[in-house]
This record gives sequence, structure tokens and C-alpha cells, in this order.
Amino acid sequence: MRPTDGAIKALNSQYWKQALALTDVYELMPQARKDAWNEDIRKMTTPDFTDAAVRPTIVGLLNMRAQFLAEKVDGVFRGLSGQHVTNSPEAFGRRLIIAGVLDSYGHVDHSKAGLVHDLRCVVARFMGRGDPNRSLTFEFLEQTRTNPGSWLAADGGALRIRTYKNGNAHMEVHAEMAWRLNSILAHLYPTAIPSQFRQKPKRQPKVYA
Repeated sequence: MRPTDGAIKALNSQYWKQALALTDVYELMPQARKDAWNEDIRKMTTPDFTDAAVRPTIVGLLNMRAQFLAEKVDGVFRGLSGQHVTNSPEAFGRRLIIAGVLDSYGHVDHSKAGLVHDLRCVVARFMGRGDPNRSLTFEFLEQTRTNPGSWLAADGGALRIRTYKNGNAHMEVHAEMAWRLNSILAHLYPTAIPSQFRQKPKRQPKVYA
């Protein structure tokens, strides 16, 4: 290994970080893709920052923006706690639980909070609105941290969240949103999602303030 290799790797990682930030592609990525890029940048294992590598990578990611919506839904579903019976193993229900949104020190975990933000982005798309600001999702979770066990509504009542001192976040999504989430899951996994989860609710769902 040459003495300059470490410096070159550091520069490669820094330039990749800047290149992703110059477009909207990083913000639009599902959290799993963000985590992978962040890990490569942190470990300085990104590809060499060359024209031959950068152009096709950025263009490819930009062309995948439509696919990111489905990946966000899938990522949120896979991120649900498997230790809570409230979470259905077959589909999204009205109540969703993500473990570890707050770490052992009571701080908001960046990656788990990203799943909450991905869910908000999908809900916003369903409602015909633009993506919410990522920093506001973290501020919102900070508010739930200072009011443990209390419901706080977001996104016009389409979603409400409460966190507990054990770090778990409990979320309730509007019934109209739950079946739409399941419709996307059914597109990804046609034979895995039972039909009852893919039907629009017949009763008028409860409306939150």
C-alpha cells in the first residue's frame, strides 16, 4: 500500500458525498440505500471518483427515483419490529412499531428515524404533496421523546406517533394509507399479501385531529 492511498480514499469518499448532495437523489433514496452509501463513505470504500464511474452511477440513481417509492415501502415493512405481535407478518396494519428509534441514551437513532421519514414521504406522495423536510422528521421525533407515551399527529392526521423510554416508536396510519401501502407491497410480492389487506376500507375510517 502506497503512503498516498489513504489520502486518495479519503478524497474519493468526500467527493462522492459532495456529488450525491449536488442532486436530489440522496434525499430521495430509501433509508437502506442511504445507510449503504454512508457506510462506504465512512469506511472510505467508495469507488474511485472518476468520470467513468461518477456519470453512470449518478444517472442510474436519478433514473431509479420512481423505484425508490416502492423500496421505501418495502424498507419500512422490513424495518418493523418482529418482537411485537401488533406488527402483522403479512402486511401493514393500522398500528406499526419500529424498535430502537431512540437509542440507549434516549437520542434519536439516525437510521431508524430514516425509516419513519421514508414512511412520511410515501404518505405525502399518496396525499399529493411534496416530500417533507428530513430535518423536520427528526425534530418531530425529538418532540415525541420529550413527551413519552403521548400521541403526536403529523401530516394532516394521516399519521401519528408516540415513543417510549425503551426506544420503541408506535405509529398509527390512517386506514386509507394502510391499504395503499399494502397495494405497493402486493405489487412487489404478488403472492404474499392476502387479498383482505389490499382492499380499500368500506367503513369511514376514524379521523384524527
